[in-house]
Amino acid sequence: MIDDPTNPLESIDLASIYQLLPEEDLNFLVMIPSHCIEKLINQNLEVIMKTLSNLSRNNMTEQAVDSPGWIQKIASINESSIQAKLQVLRPSHAGKDVETIGNIGRDGALEVKQQLYHGSEYGFQNRTFIVGTLEWAPYVIRKVENGSVRFDGLCIQLLQELAKQLNFSYTLVEPEDREWSRILNGSWTGLAELIVNGEVDMVVASMTMTQSRATVMDFTAPYVYVHSALILNKQDPNTNKWLTLLSLFRYEVLVCIIASLIFSTAFVFVMEEVTPARSDRPTDMQTRYEDILCNHFGALVANGGACIPTTGSGRTVLGCWWLFAVILASTYRGNLIAFLADRREKPPFSNLAEMVQQDTYKWGFVGGSALVTLFQESNISVYHKVWHGVDEIMANEPDWLSLDGDEHMRRIVESQYVYIAEESTLEMWDDPRRCDLQMLHDNFYFSKYAVGLPKHSAYTQLFSKHCLPFVGFRDGNDRVVAKFGDGTTFFLSDLRLALKESRNLVP
Repeated sequence: MIDDPTNPLESIDLASIYQLLPEEDLNFLVMIPSHCIEKLINQNLEVIMKTLSNLSRNNMTEQAVDSPGWIQKIASINESSIQAKLQVLRPSHAGKDVETIGNIGRDGALEVKQQLYHGSEYGFQNRTFIVGTLEWAPYVIRKVENGSVRFDGLCIQLLQELAKQLNFSYTLVEPEDREWSRILNGSWTGLAELIVNGEVDMVVASMTMTQSRATVMDFTAPYVYVHSALILNKQDPNTNKWLTLLSLFRYEVLVCIIASLIFSTAFVFVMEEVTPARSDRPTDMQTRYEDILCNHFGALVANGGACIPTTGSGRTVLGCWWLFAVILASTYRGNLIAFLADRREKPPFSNLAEMVQQDTYKWGFVGGSALVTLFQESNISVYHKVWHGVDEIMANEPDWLSLDGDEHMRRIVESQYVYIAEESTLEMWDDPRRCDLQMLHDNFYFSKYAVGLPKHSAYTQLFSKHCLPFVGFRDGNDRVVAKFGDGTTFFLSDLRLALKESRNLVP
């Protein structure tokens, strides 16, 4: 019987199976799913017993010709209560081994001493899995203690809980290139490469589910949902303090006001000139134009001018201008009151679309992550502009998409830089300069973290069943609480403190 769920599509050579099984036990070779074996045997127990009996008699007859002690052998066999053994072929560190898991008695009783399936709901019988992971606080925190590496974090405690419930042990490994996964020169990198090459049995890290990654690996049900964000430095209020009164209106509004002032002044002046002159009008043309300009500008500051137009049409246009000035002044005062009531500095932009329209700030993100694939392969114009801006910078700075999150945070503090990351990034950055940064909640991308398994893995549904009830939330003590469906609860206490301690341990 074949029980190799790790490679269900693997072509197994039957000749090697025959060599593994002792000749005297090779009575039946059954290749079916393991959960059907007991049902199959019970339904055909009578036929199996009869066949085994005939095979046993034929075997004894053949041995009687060659061996004088066949009478003693028949006697010893008849004394045994076991008619046949149930054996399975299972993978081991040395290859594949035959393991006896039960027997059929001579009275027809079926006895199964242990579970047929390693990956059943009863656990993996302390099987050791090779698990790929990658440091990214607060999900995976890497600590170095006395020269040895130890991992902690939300993903690691999730893995510990899965190991406890499913009865398996694990060994953690990291990819040499320190990347999550992306396609580079036609091949996968990072954690996906470990899965594709069969170097690990699963991946437990802050790895985002994507369509491209799903073509080479399976994902369980998501256990964490993360929103995207834009992180940048706060503007110094003293830098543009002299522009405070002008900043109450957008620059487009200010340009329109100046253009309207010039047009209305010129229009009234032309009407005054083509209308027959009155005797009390100034003779100097420049003086006449200055009077009209002073009336228009005075209306804006609620003052007025010394001389008003002499014609009825000129006075009508000037009256309309005064009405416009009153509305404009009311709007300006309202904005000024709102500004004085809320002195918070407004960011230079509020979302990804506005970010790509300006040229003051540069932007970037962690290399080898799902964002690389999102911006590089997307047909959305905004995403295309984001990648185009990054690509131009990488032409001169190949390491622009650094794999180190702290490097991106340093750029924010020291320059005009926007770090495209997840919402928890700023909260987990343990640095006093964190107070000088701000985060824009532009949820343009919704990441889902899940356990990664080899493609067509027989364990996907099993791990999904245990990941699906997982819930993450914060309690009153600012601790991340994880609860499973069976009521098991554990804590990732004070993530920021844990991260700080882990960094202090690094030599």
